[in-house]
Amino acid sequence: MGFGERFLKWVSVLLNTANTRVLVNGVPGRRFVHARGLRQGDPTSPMLFVAAMEVLTAAVKKAMESQLFSRLAGISEHQRISVYADDVVIFCKPRVAELEAVKAILRVFGEASGLCVNYRKTSATLIRGQDGDVDRVAETLGCEVVGFPIKYLGMQLALRPLTKAEWQPLIDQVIHCVPAWQRGMIQKSGRLVLIKSAISARPIHQLMVAEAPAWVLEELVKWMRAFFWAGKREVNGGQYPSRPWQGLPALRDPEANEVFQSLADFKVGDGENTLFWTDRWINGRNAGEIAPEMVALVPTRRRNARKVSEALQDDTWLSDAVGELSIDGWMQCALLWEEMERVPREGGRPDLITWKGSASSRYTARATYDMLCQGRISWEMEEDNVNHILVQCPYAKMVWFGCLRRLGSQLQEPKENTNLERWWTEARKRLRREDRRGFDTLVLLIAWTLWKQRNARVFGNLQRQLSTEQMIDSVLEEFSLWWAARGGERRGML
Repeated sequence: MGFGERFLKWVSVLLNTANTRVLVNGVPGRRFVHARGLRQGDPTSPMLFVAAMEVLTAAVKKAMESQLFSRLAGISEHQRISVYADDVVIFCKPRVAELEAVKAILRVFGEASGLCVNYRKTSATLIRGQDGDVDRVAETLGCEVVGFPIKYLGMQLALRPLTKAEWQPLIDQVIHCVPAWQRGMIQKSGRLVLIKSAISARPIHQLMVAEAPAWVLEELVKWMRAFFWAGKREVNGGQYPSRPWQGLPALRDPEANEVFQSLADFKVGDGENTLFWTDRWINGRNAGEIAPEMVALVPTRRRNARKVSEALQDDTWLSDAVGELSIDGWMQCALLWEEMERVPREGGRPDLITWKGSASSRYTARATYDMLCQGRISWEMEEDNVNHILVQCPYAKMVWFGCLRRLGSQLQEPKENTNLERWWTEARKRLRREDRRGFDTLVLLIAWTLWKQRNARVFGNLQRQLSTEQMIDSVLEEFSLWWAARGGERRGML
């Protein structure tokens, strides 16, 4: 193989001078010299073993050049033999001449290296063999002939998809990776590390050569899930945590919650799936936006559980508030009652909740996430025209309602199907002549502020994006300055 004389002498010295002693009950025995083979633990042993096995590869290559082996389609001369440690696979055709050549090569290699073949542990496998090939191979080689699937280097090799019985050893290997008596003693953090680093890596070796059916992957995931949550092989539904996120520092973004609420459209039927106090079922608004004082007196648990069907039965919602209402609170309560009367309800069908953020009217986390990341709220959910931006958008409706109510005006905010110019003209007619100029100022200010807010969100200017409450405060503060600049008082418009 081209090694120099000095290198060969070094190897000879290492092998001839090595000796071994065996510990018997902790007492070293007598020394003995190795007659053949390599010492385990010797750093030169792996290199020497590879060098020795390279002789076998060279012998097969030489047989190919001498035409002792016929060529196989799609296989080069280097692929005729696969060697990994002491596991060897040789590919040849089931002809007597080739079988005898294989046996002669193995015999000569064994005599030269001491690595003799044990034919009792050797097997031959036919790949699409014909009748009579099995007897010929068994008689010539003198070893057992087995069919597919076969196991090589821990992998199941087959010409067809593996059966359930043939996949089961892989599942058992993963399951028995951790002894049963140790599973319950490992902390959850330790079980997570084991799953990520060791257990989930066990089947990868087999999956490199065979595609696992869905049921195999489901069984593996099922066992790893049970091991992680309960430290057992199998668990029932009651042992899984109902709220695995409980205790995590998850904060609810007010702006994201506001967007979510504004894009959910509620059409009340029997009222069994709609919450009375928190859902926006009152023409796009919830009870807290119309009667905040009364909602503040409702206990949180009752507020988050009261259905519309329960609340409207015998006007039960009136008794939900705990405490006394002020005069303003009773006025808000009356306004809430009036607004609820305007909501169309069909008792014969279930509630219908549609999502304005997608063309299919169904909620998808991806579309909503993309919308939030790009700074878009609901202006882009419908046609981006003036009436939609300034009147029909849920965000705009909340701003109009909040500004008019905070100013104490009895005017109704623009409705969803109302043109801004028509509403403006009709609203002016209901006001006194001396109040119309202040009303015009308010309408222009709200429209201009909504337009700037639309631009801030469409173009991703996060510093200028405001919630509805911040928007209302900003409008009223600006309106006070405008009104004071003309020498009047704000209450003159009311």
